[in-house]
Amino acid sequence: MLNTHYYSHYNQDHNKVPEVNDCELAVNHIENLLNELKEKQKAMSISRGKEFTEEEADELRRRSYRQAVEAFEKRMGDRNDRTDHRQLIIEAYEKILFDNRTKEKTILNSVRDKEYQKNRPPADQWYSLKSNTFNQECYRNRVALKPNNENSVYLTKLQDPCIY
Repeated sequence: MLNTHYYSHYNQDHNKVPEVNDCELAVNHIENLLNELKEKQKAMSISRGKEFTEEEADELRRRSYRQAVEAFEKRMGDRNDRTDHRQLIIEAYEKILFDNRTKEKTILNSVRDKEYQKNRPPADQWYSLKSNTFNQECYRNRVALKPNNENSVYLTKLQDPCIY
């Protein structure tokens, strides 16, 4: 058996996808954001009527950085101004529990809706349907004919908004 497939060994790097380095992407993104902020700062200074030189802009950045560091150090060093850590932890757990309760409620309501659609009464004139939904409606009719009106009691329990 001969292998008749053609394999080119000439330019093997042609169709290769270059490797993406997440660190390089992050640095490029940050540099782009800094350039955008510098352009916005220039535009704002021009709109105010005074255009900063690059040295003045650097001095302004250094001053604002120094003020931010001092404010951070003051905040971290001031023990009297700190909030109650236990209260923050309790609020975090309450938020997590609230999110879990809402997820649980949506899951339970979706299951309740599926169960209702499975056990609901048949559509009007289901017996004259000529589509593939005839068998489903026939099943619903059989379920609706349960003795002692069990199906309607079950459906009213499913529709009760106070359950979930």
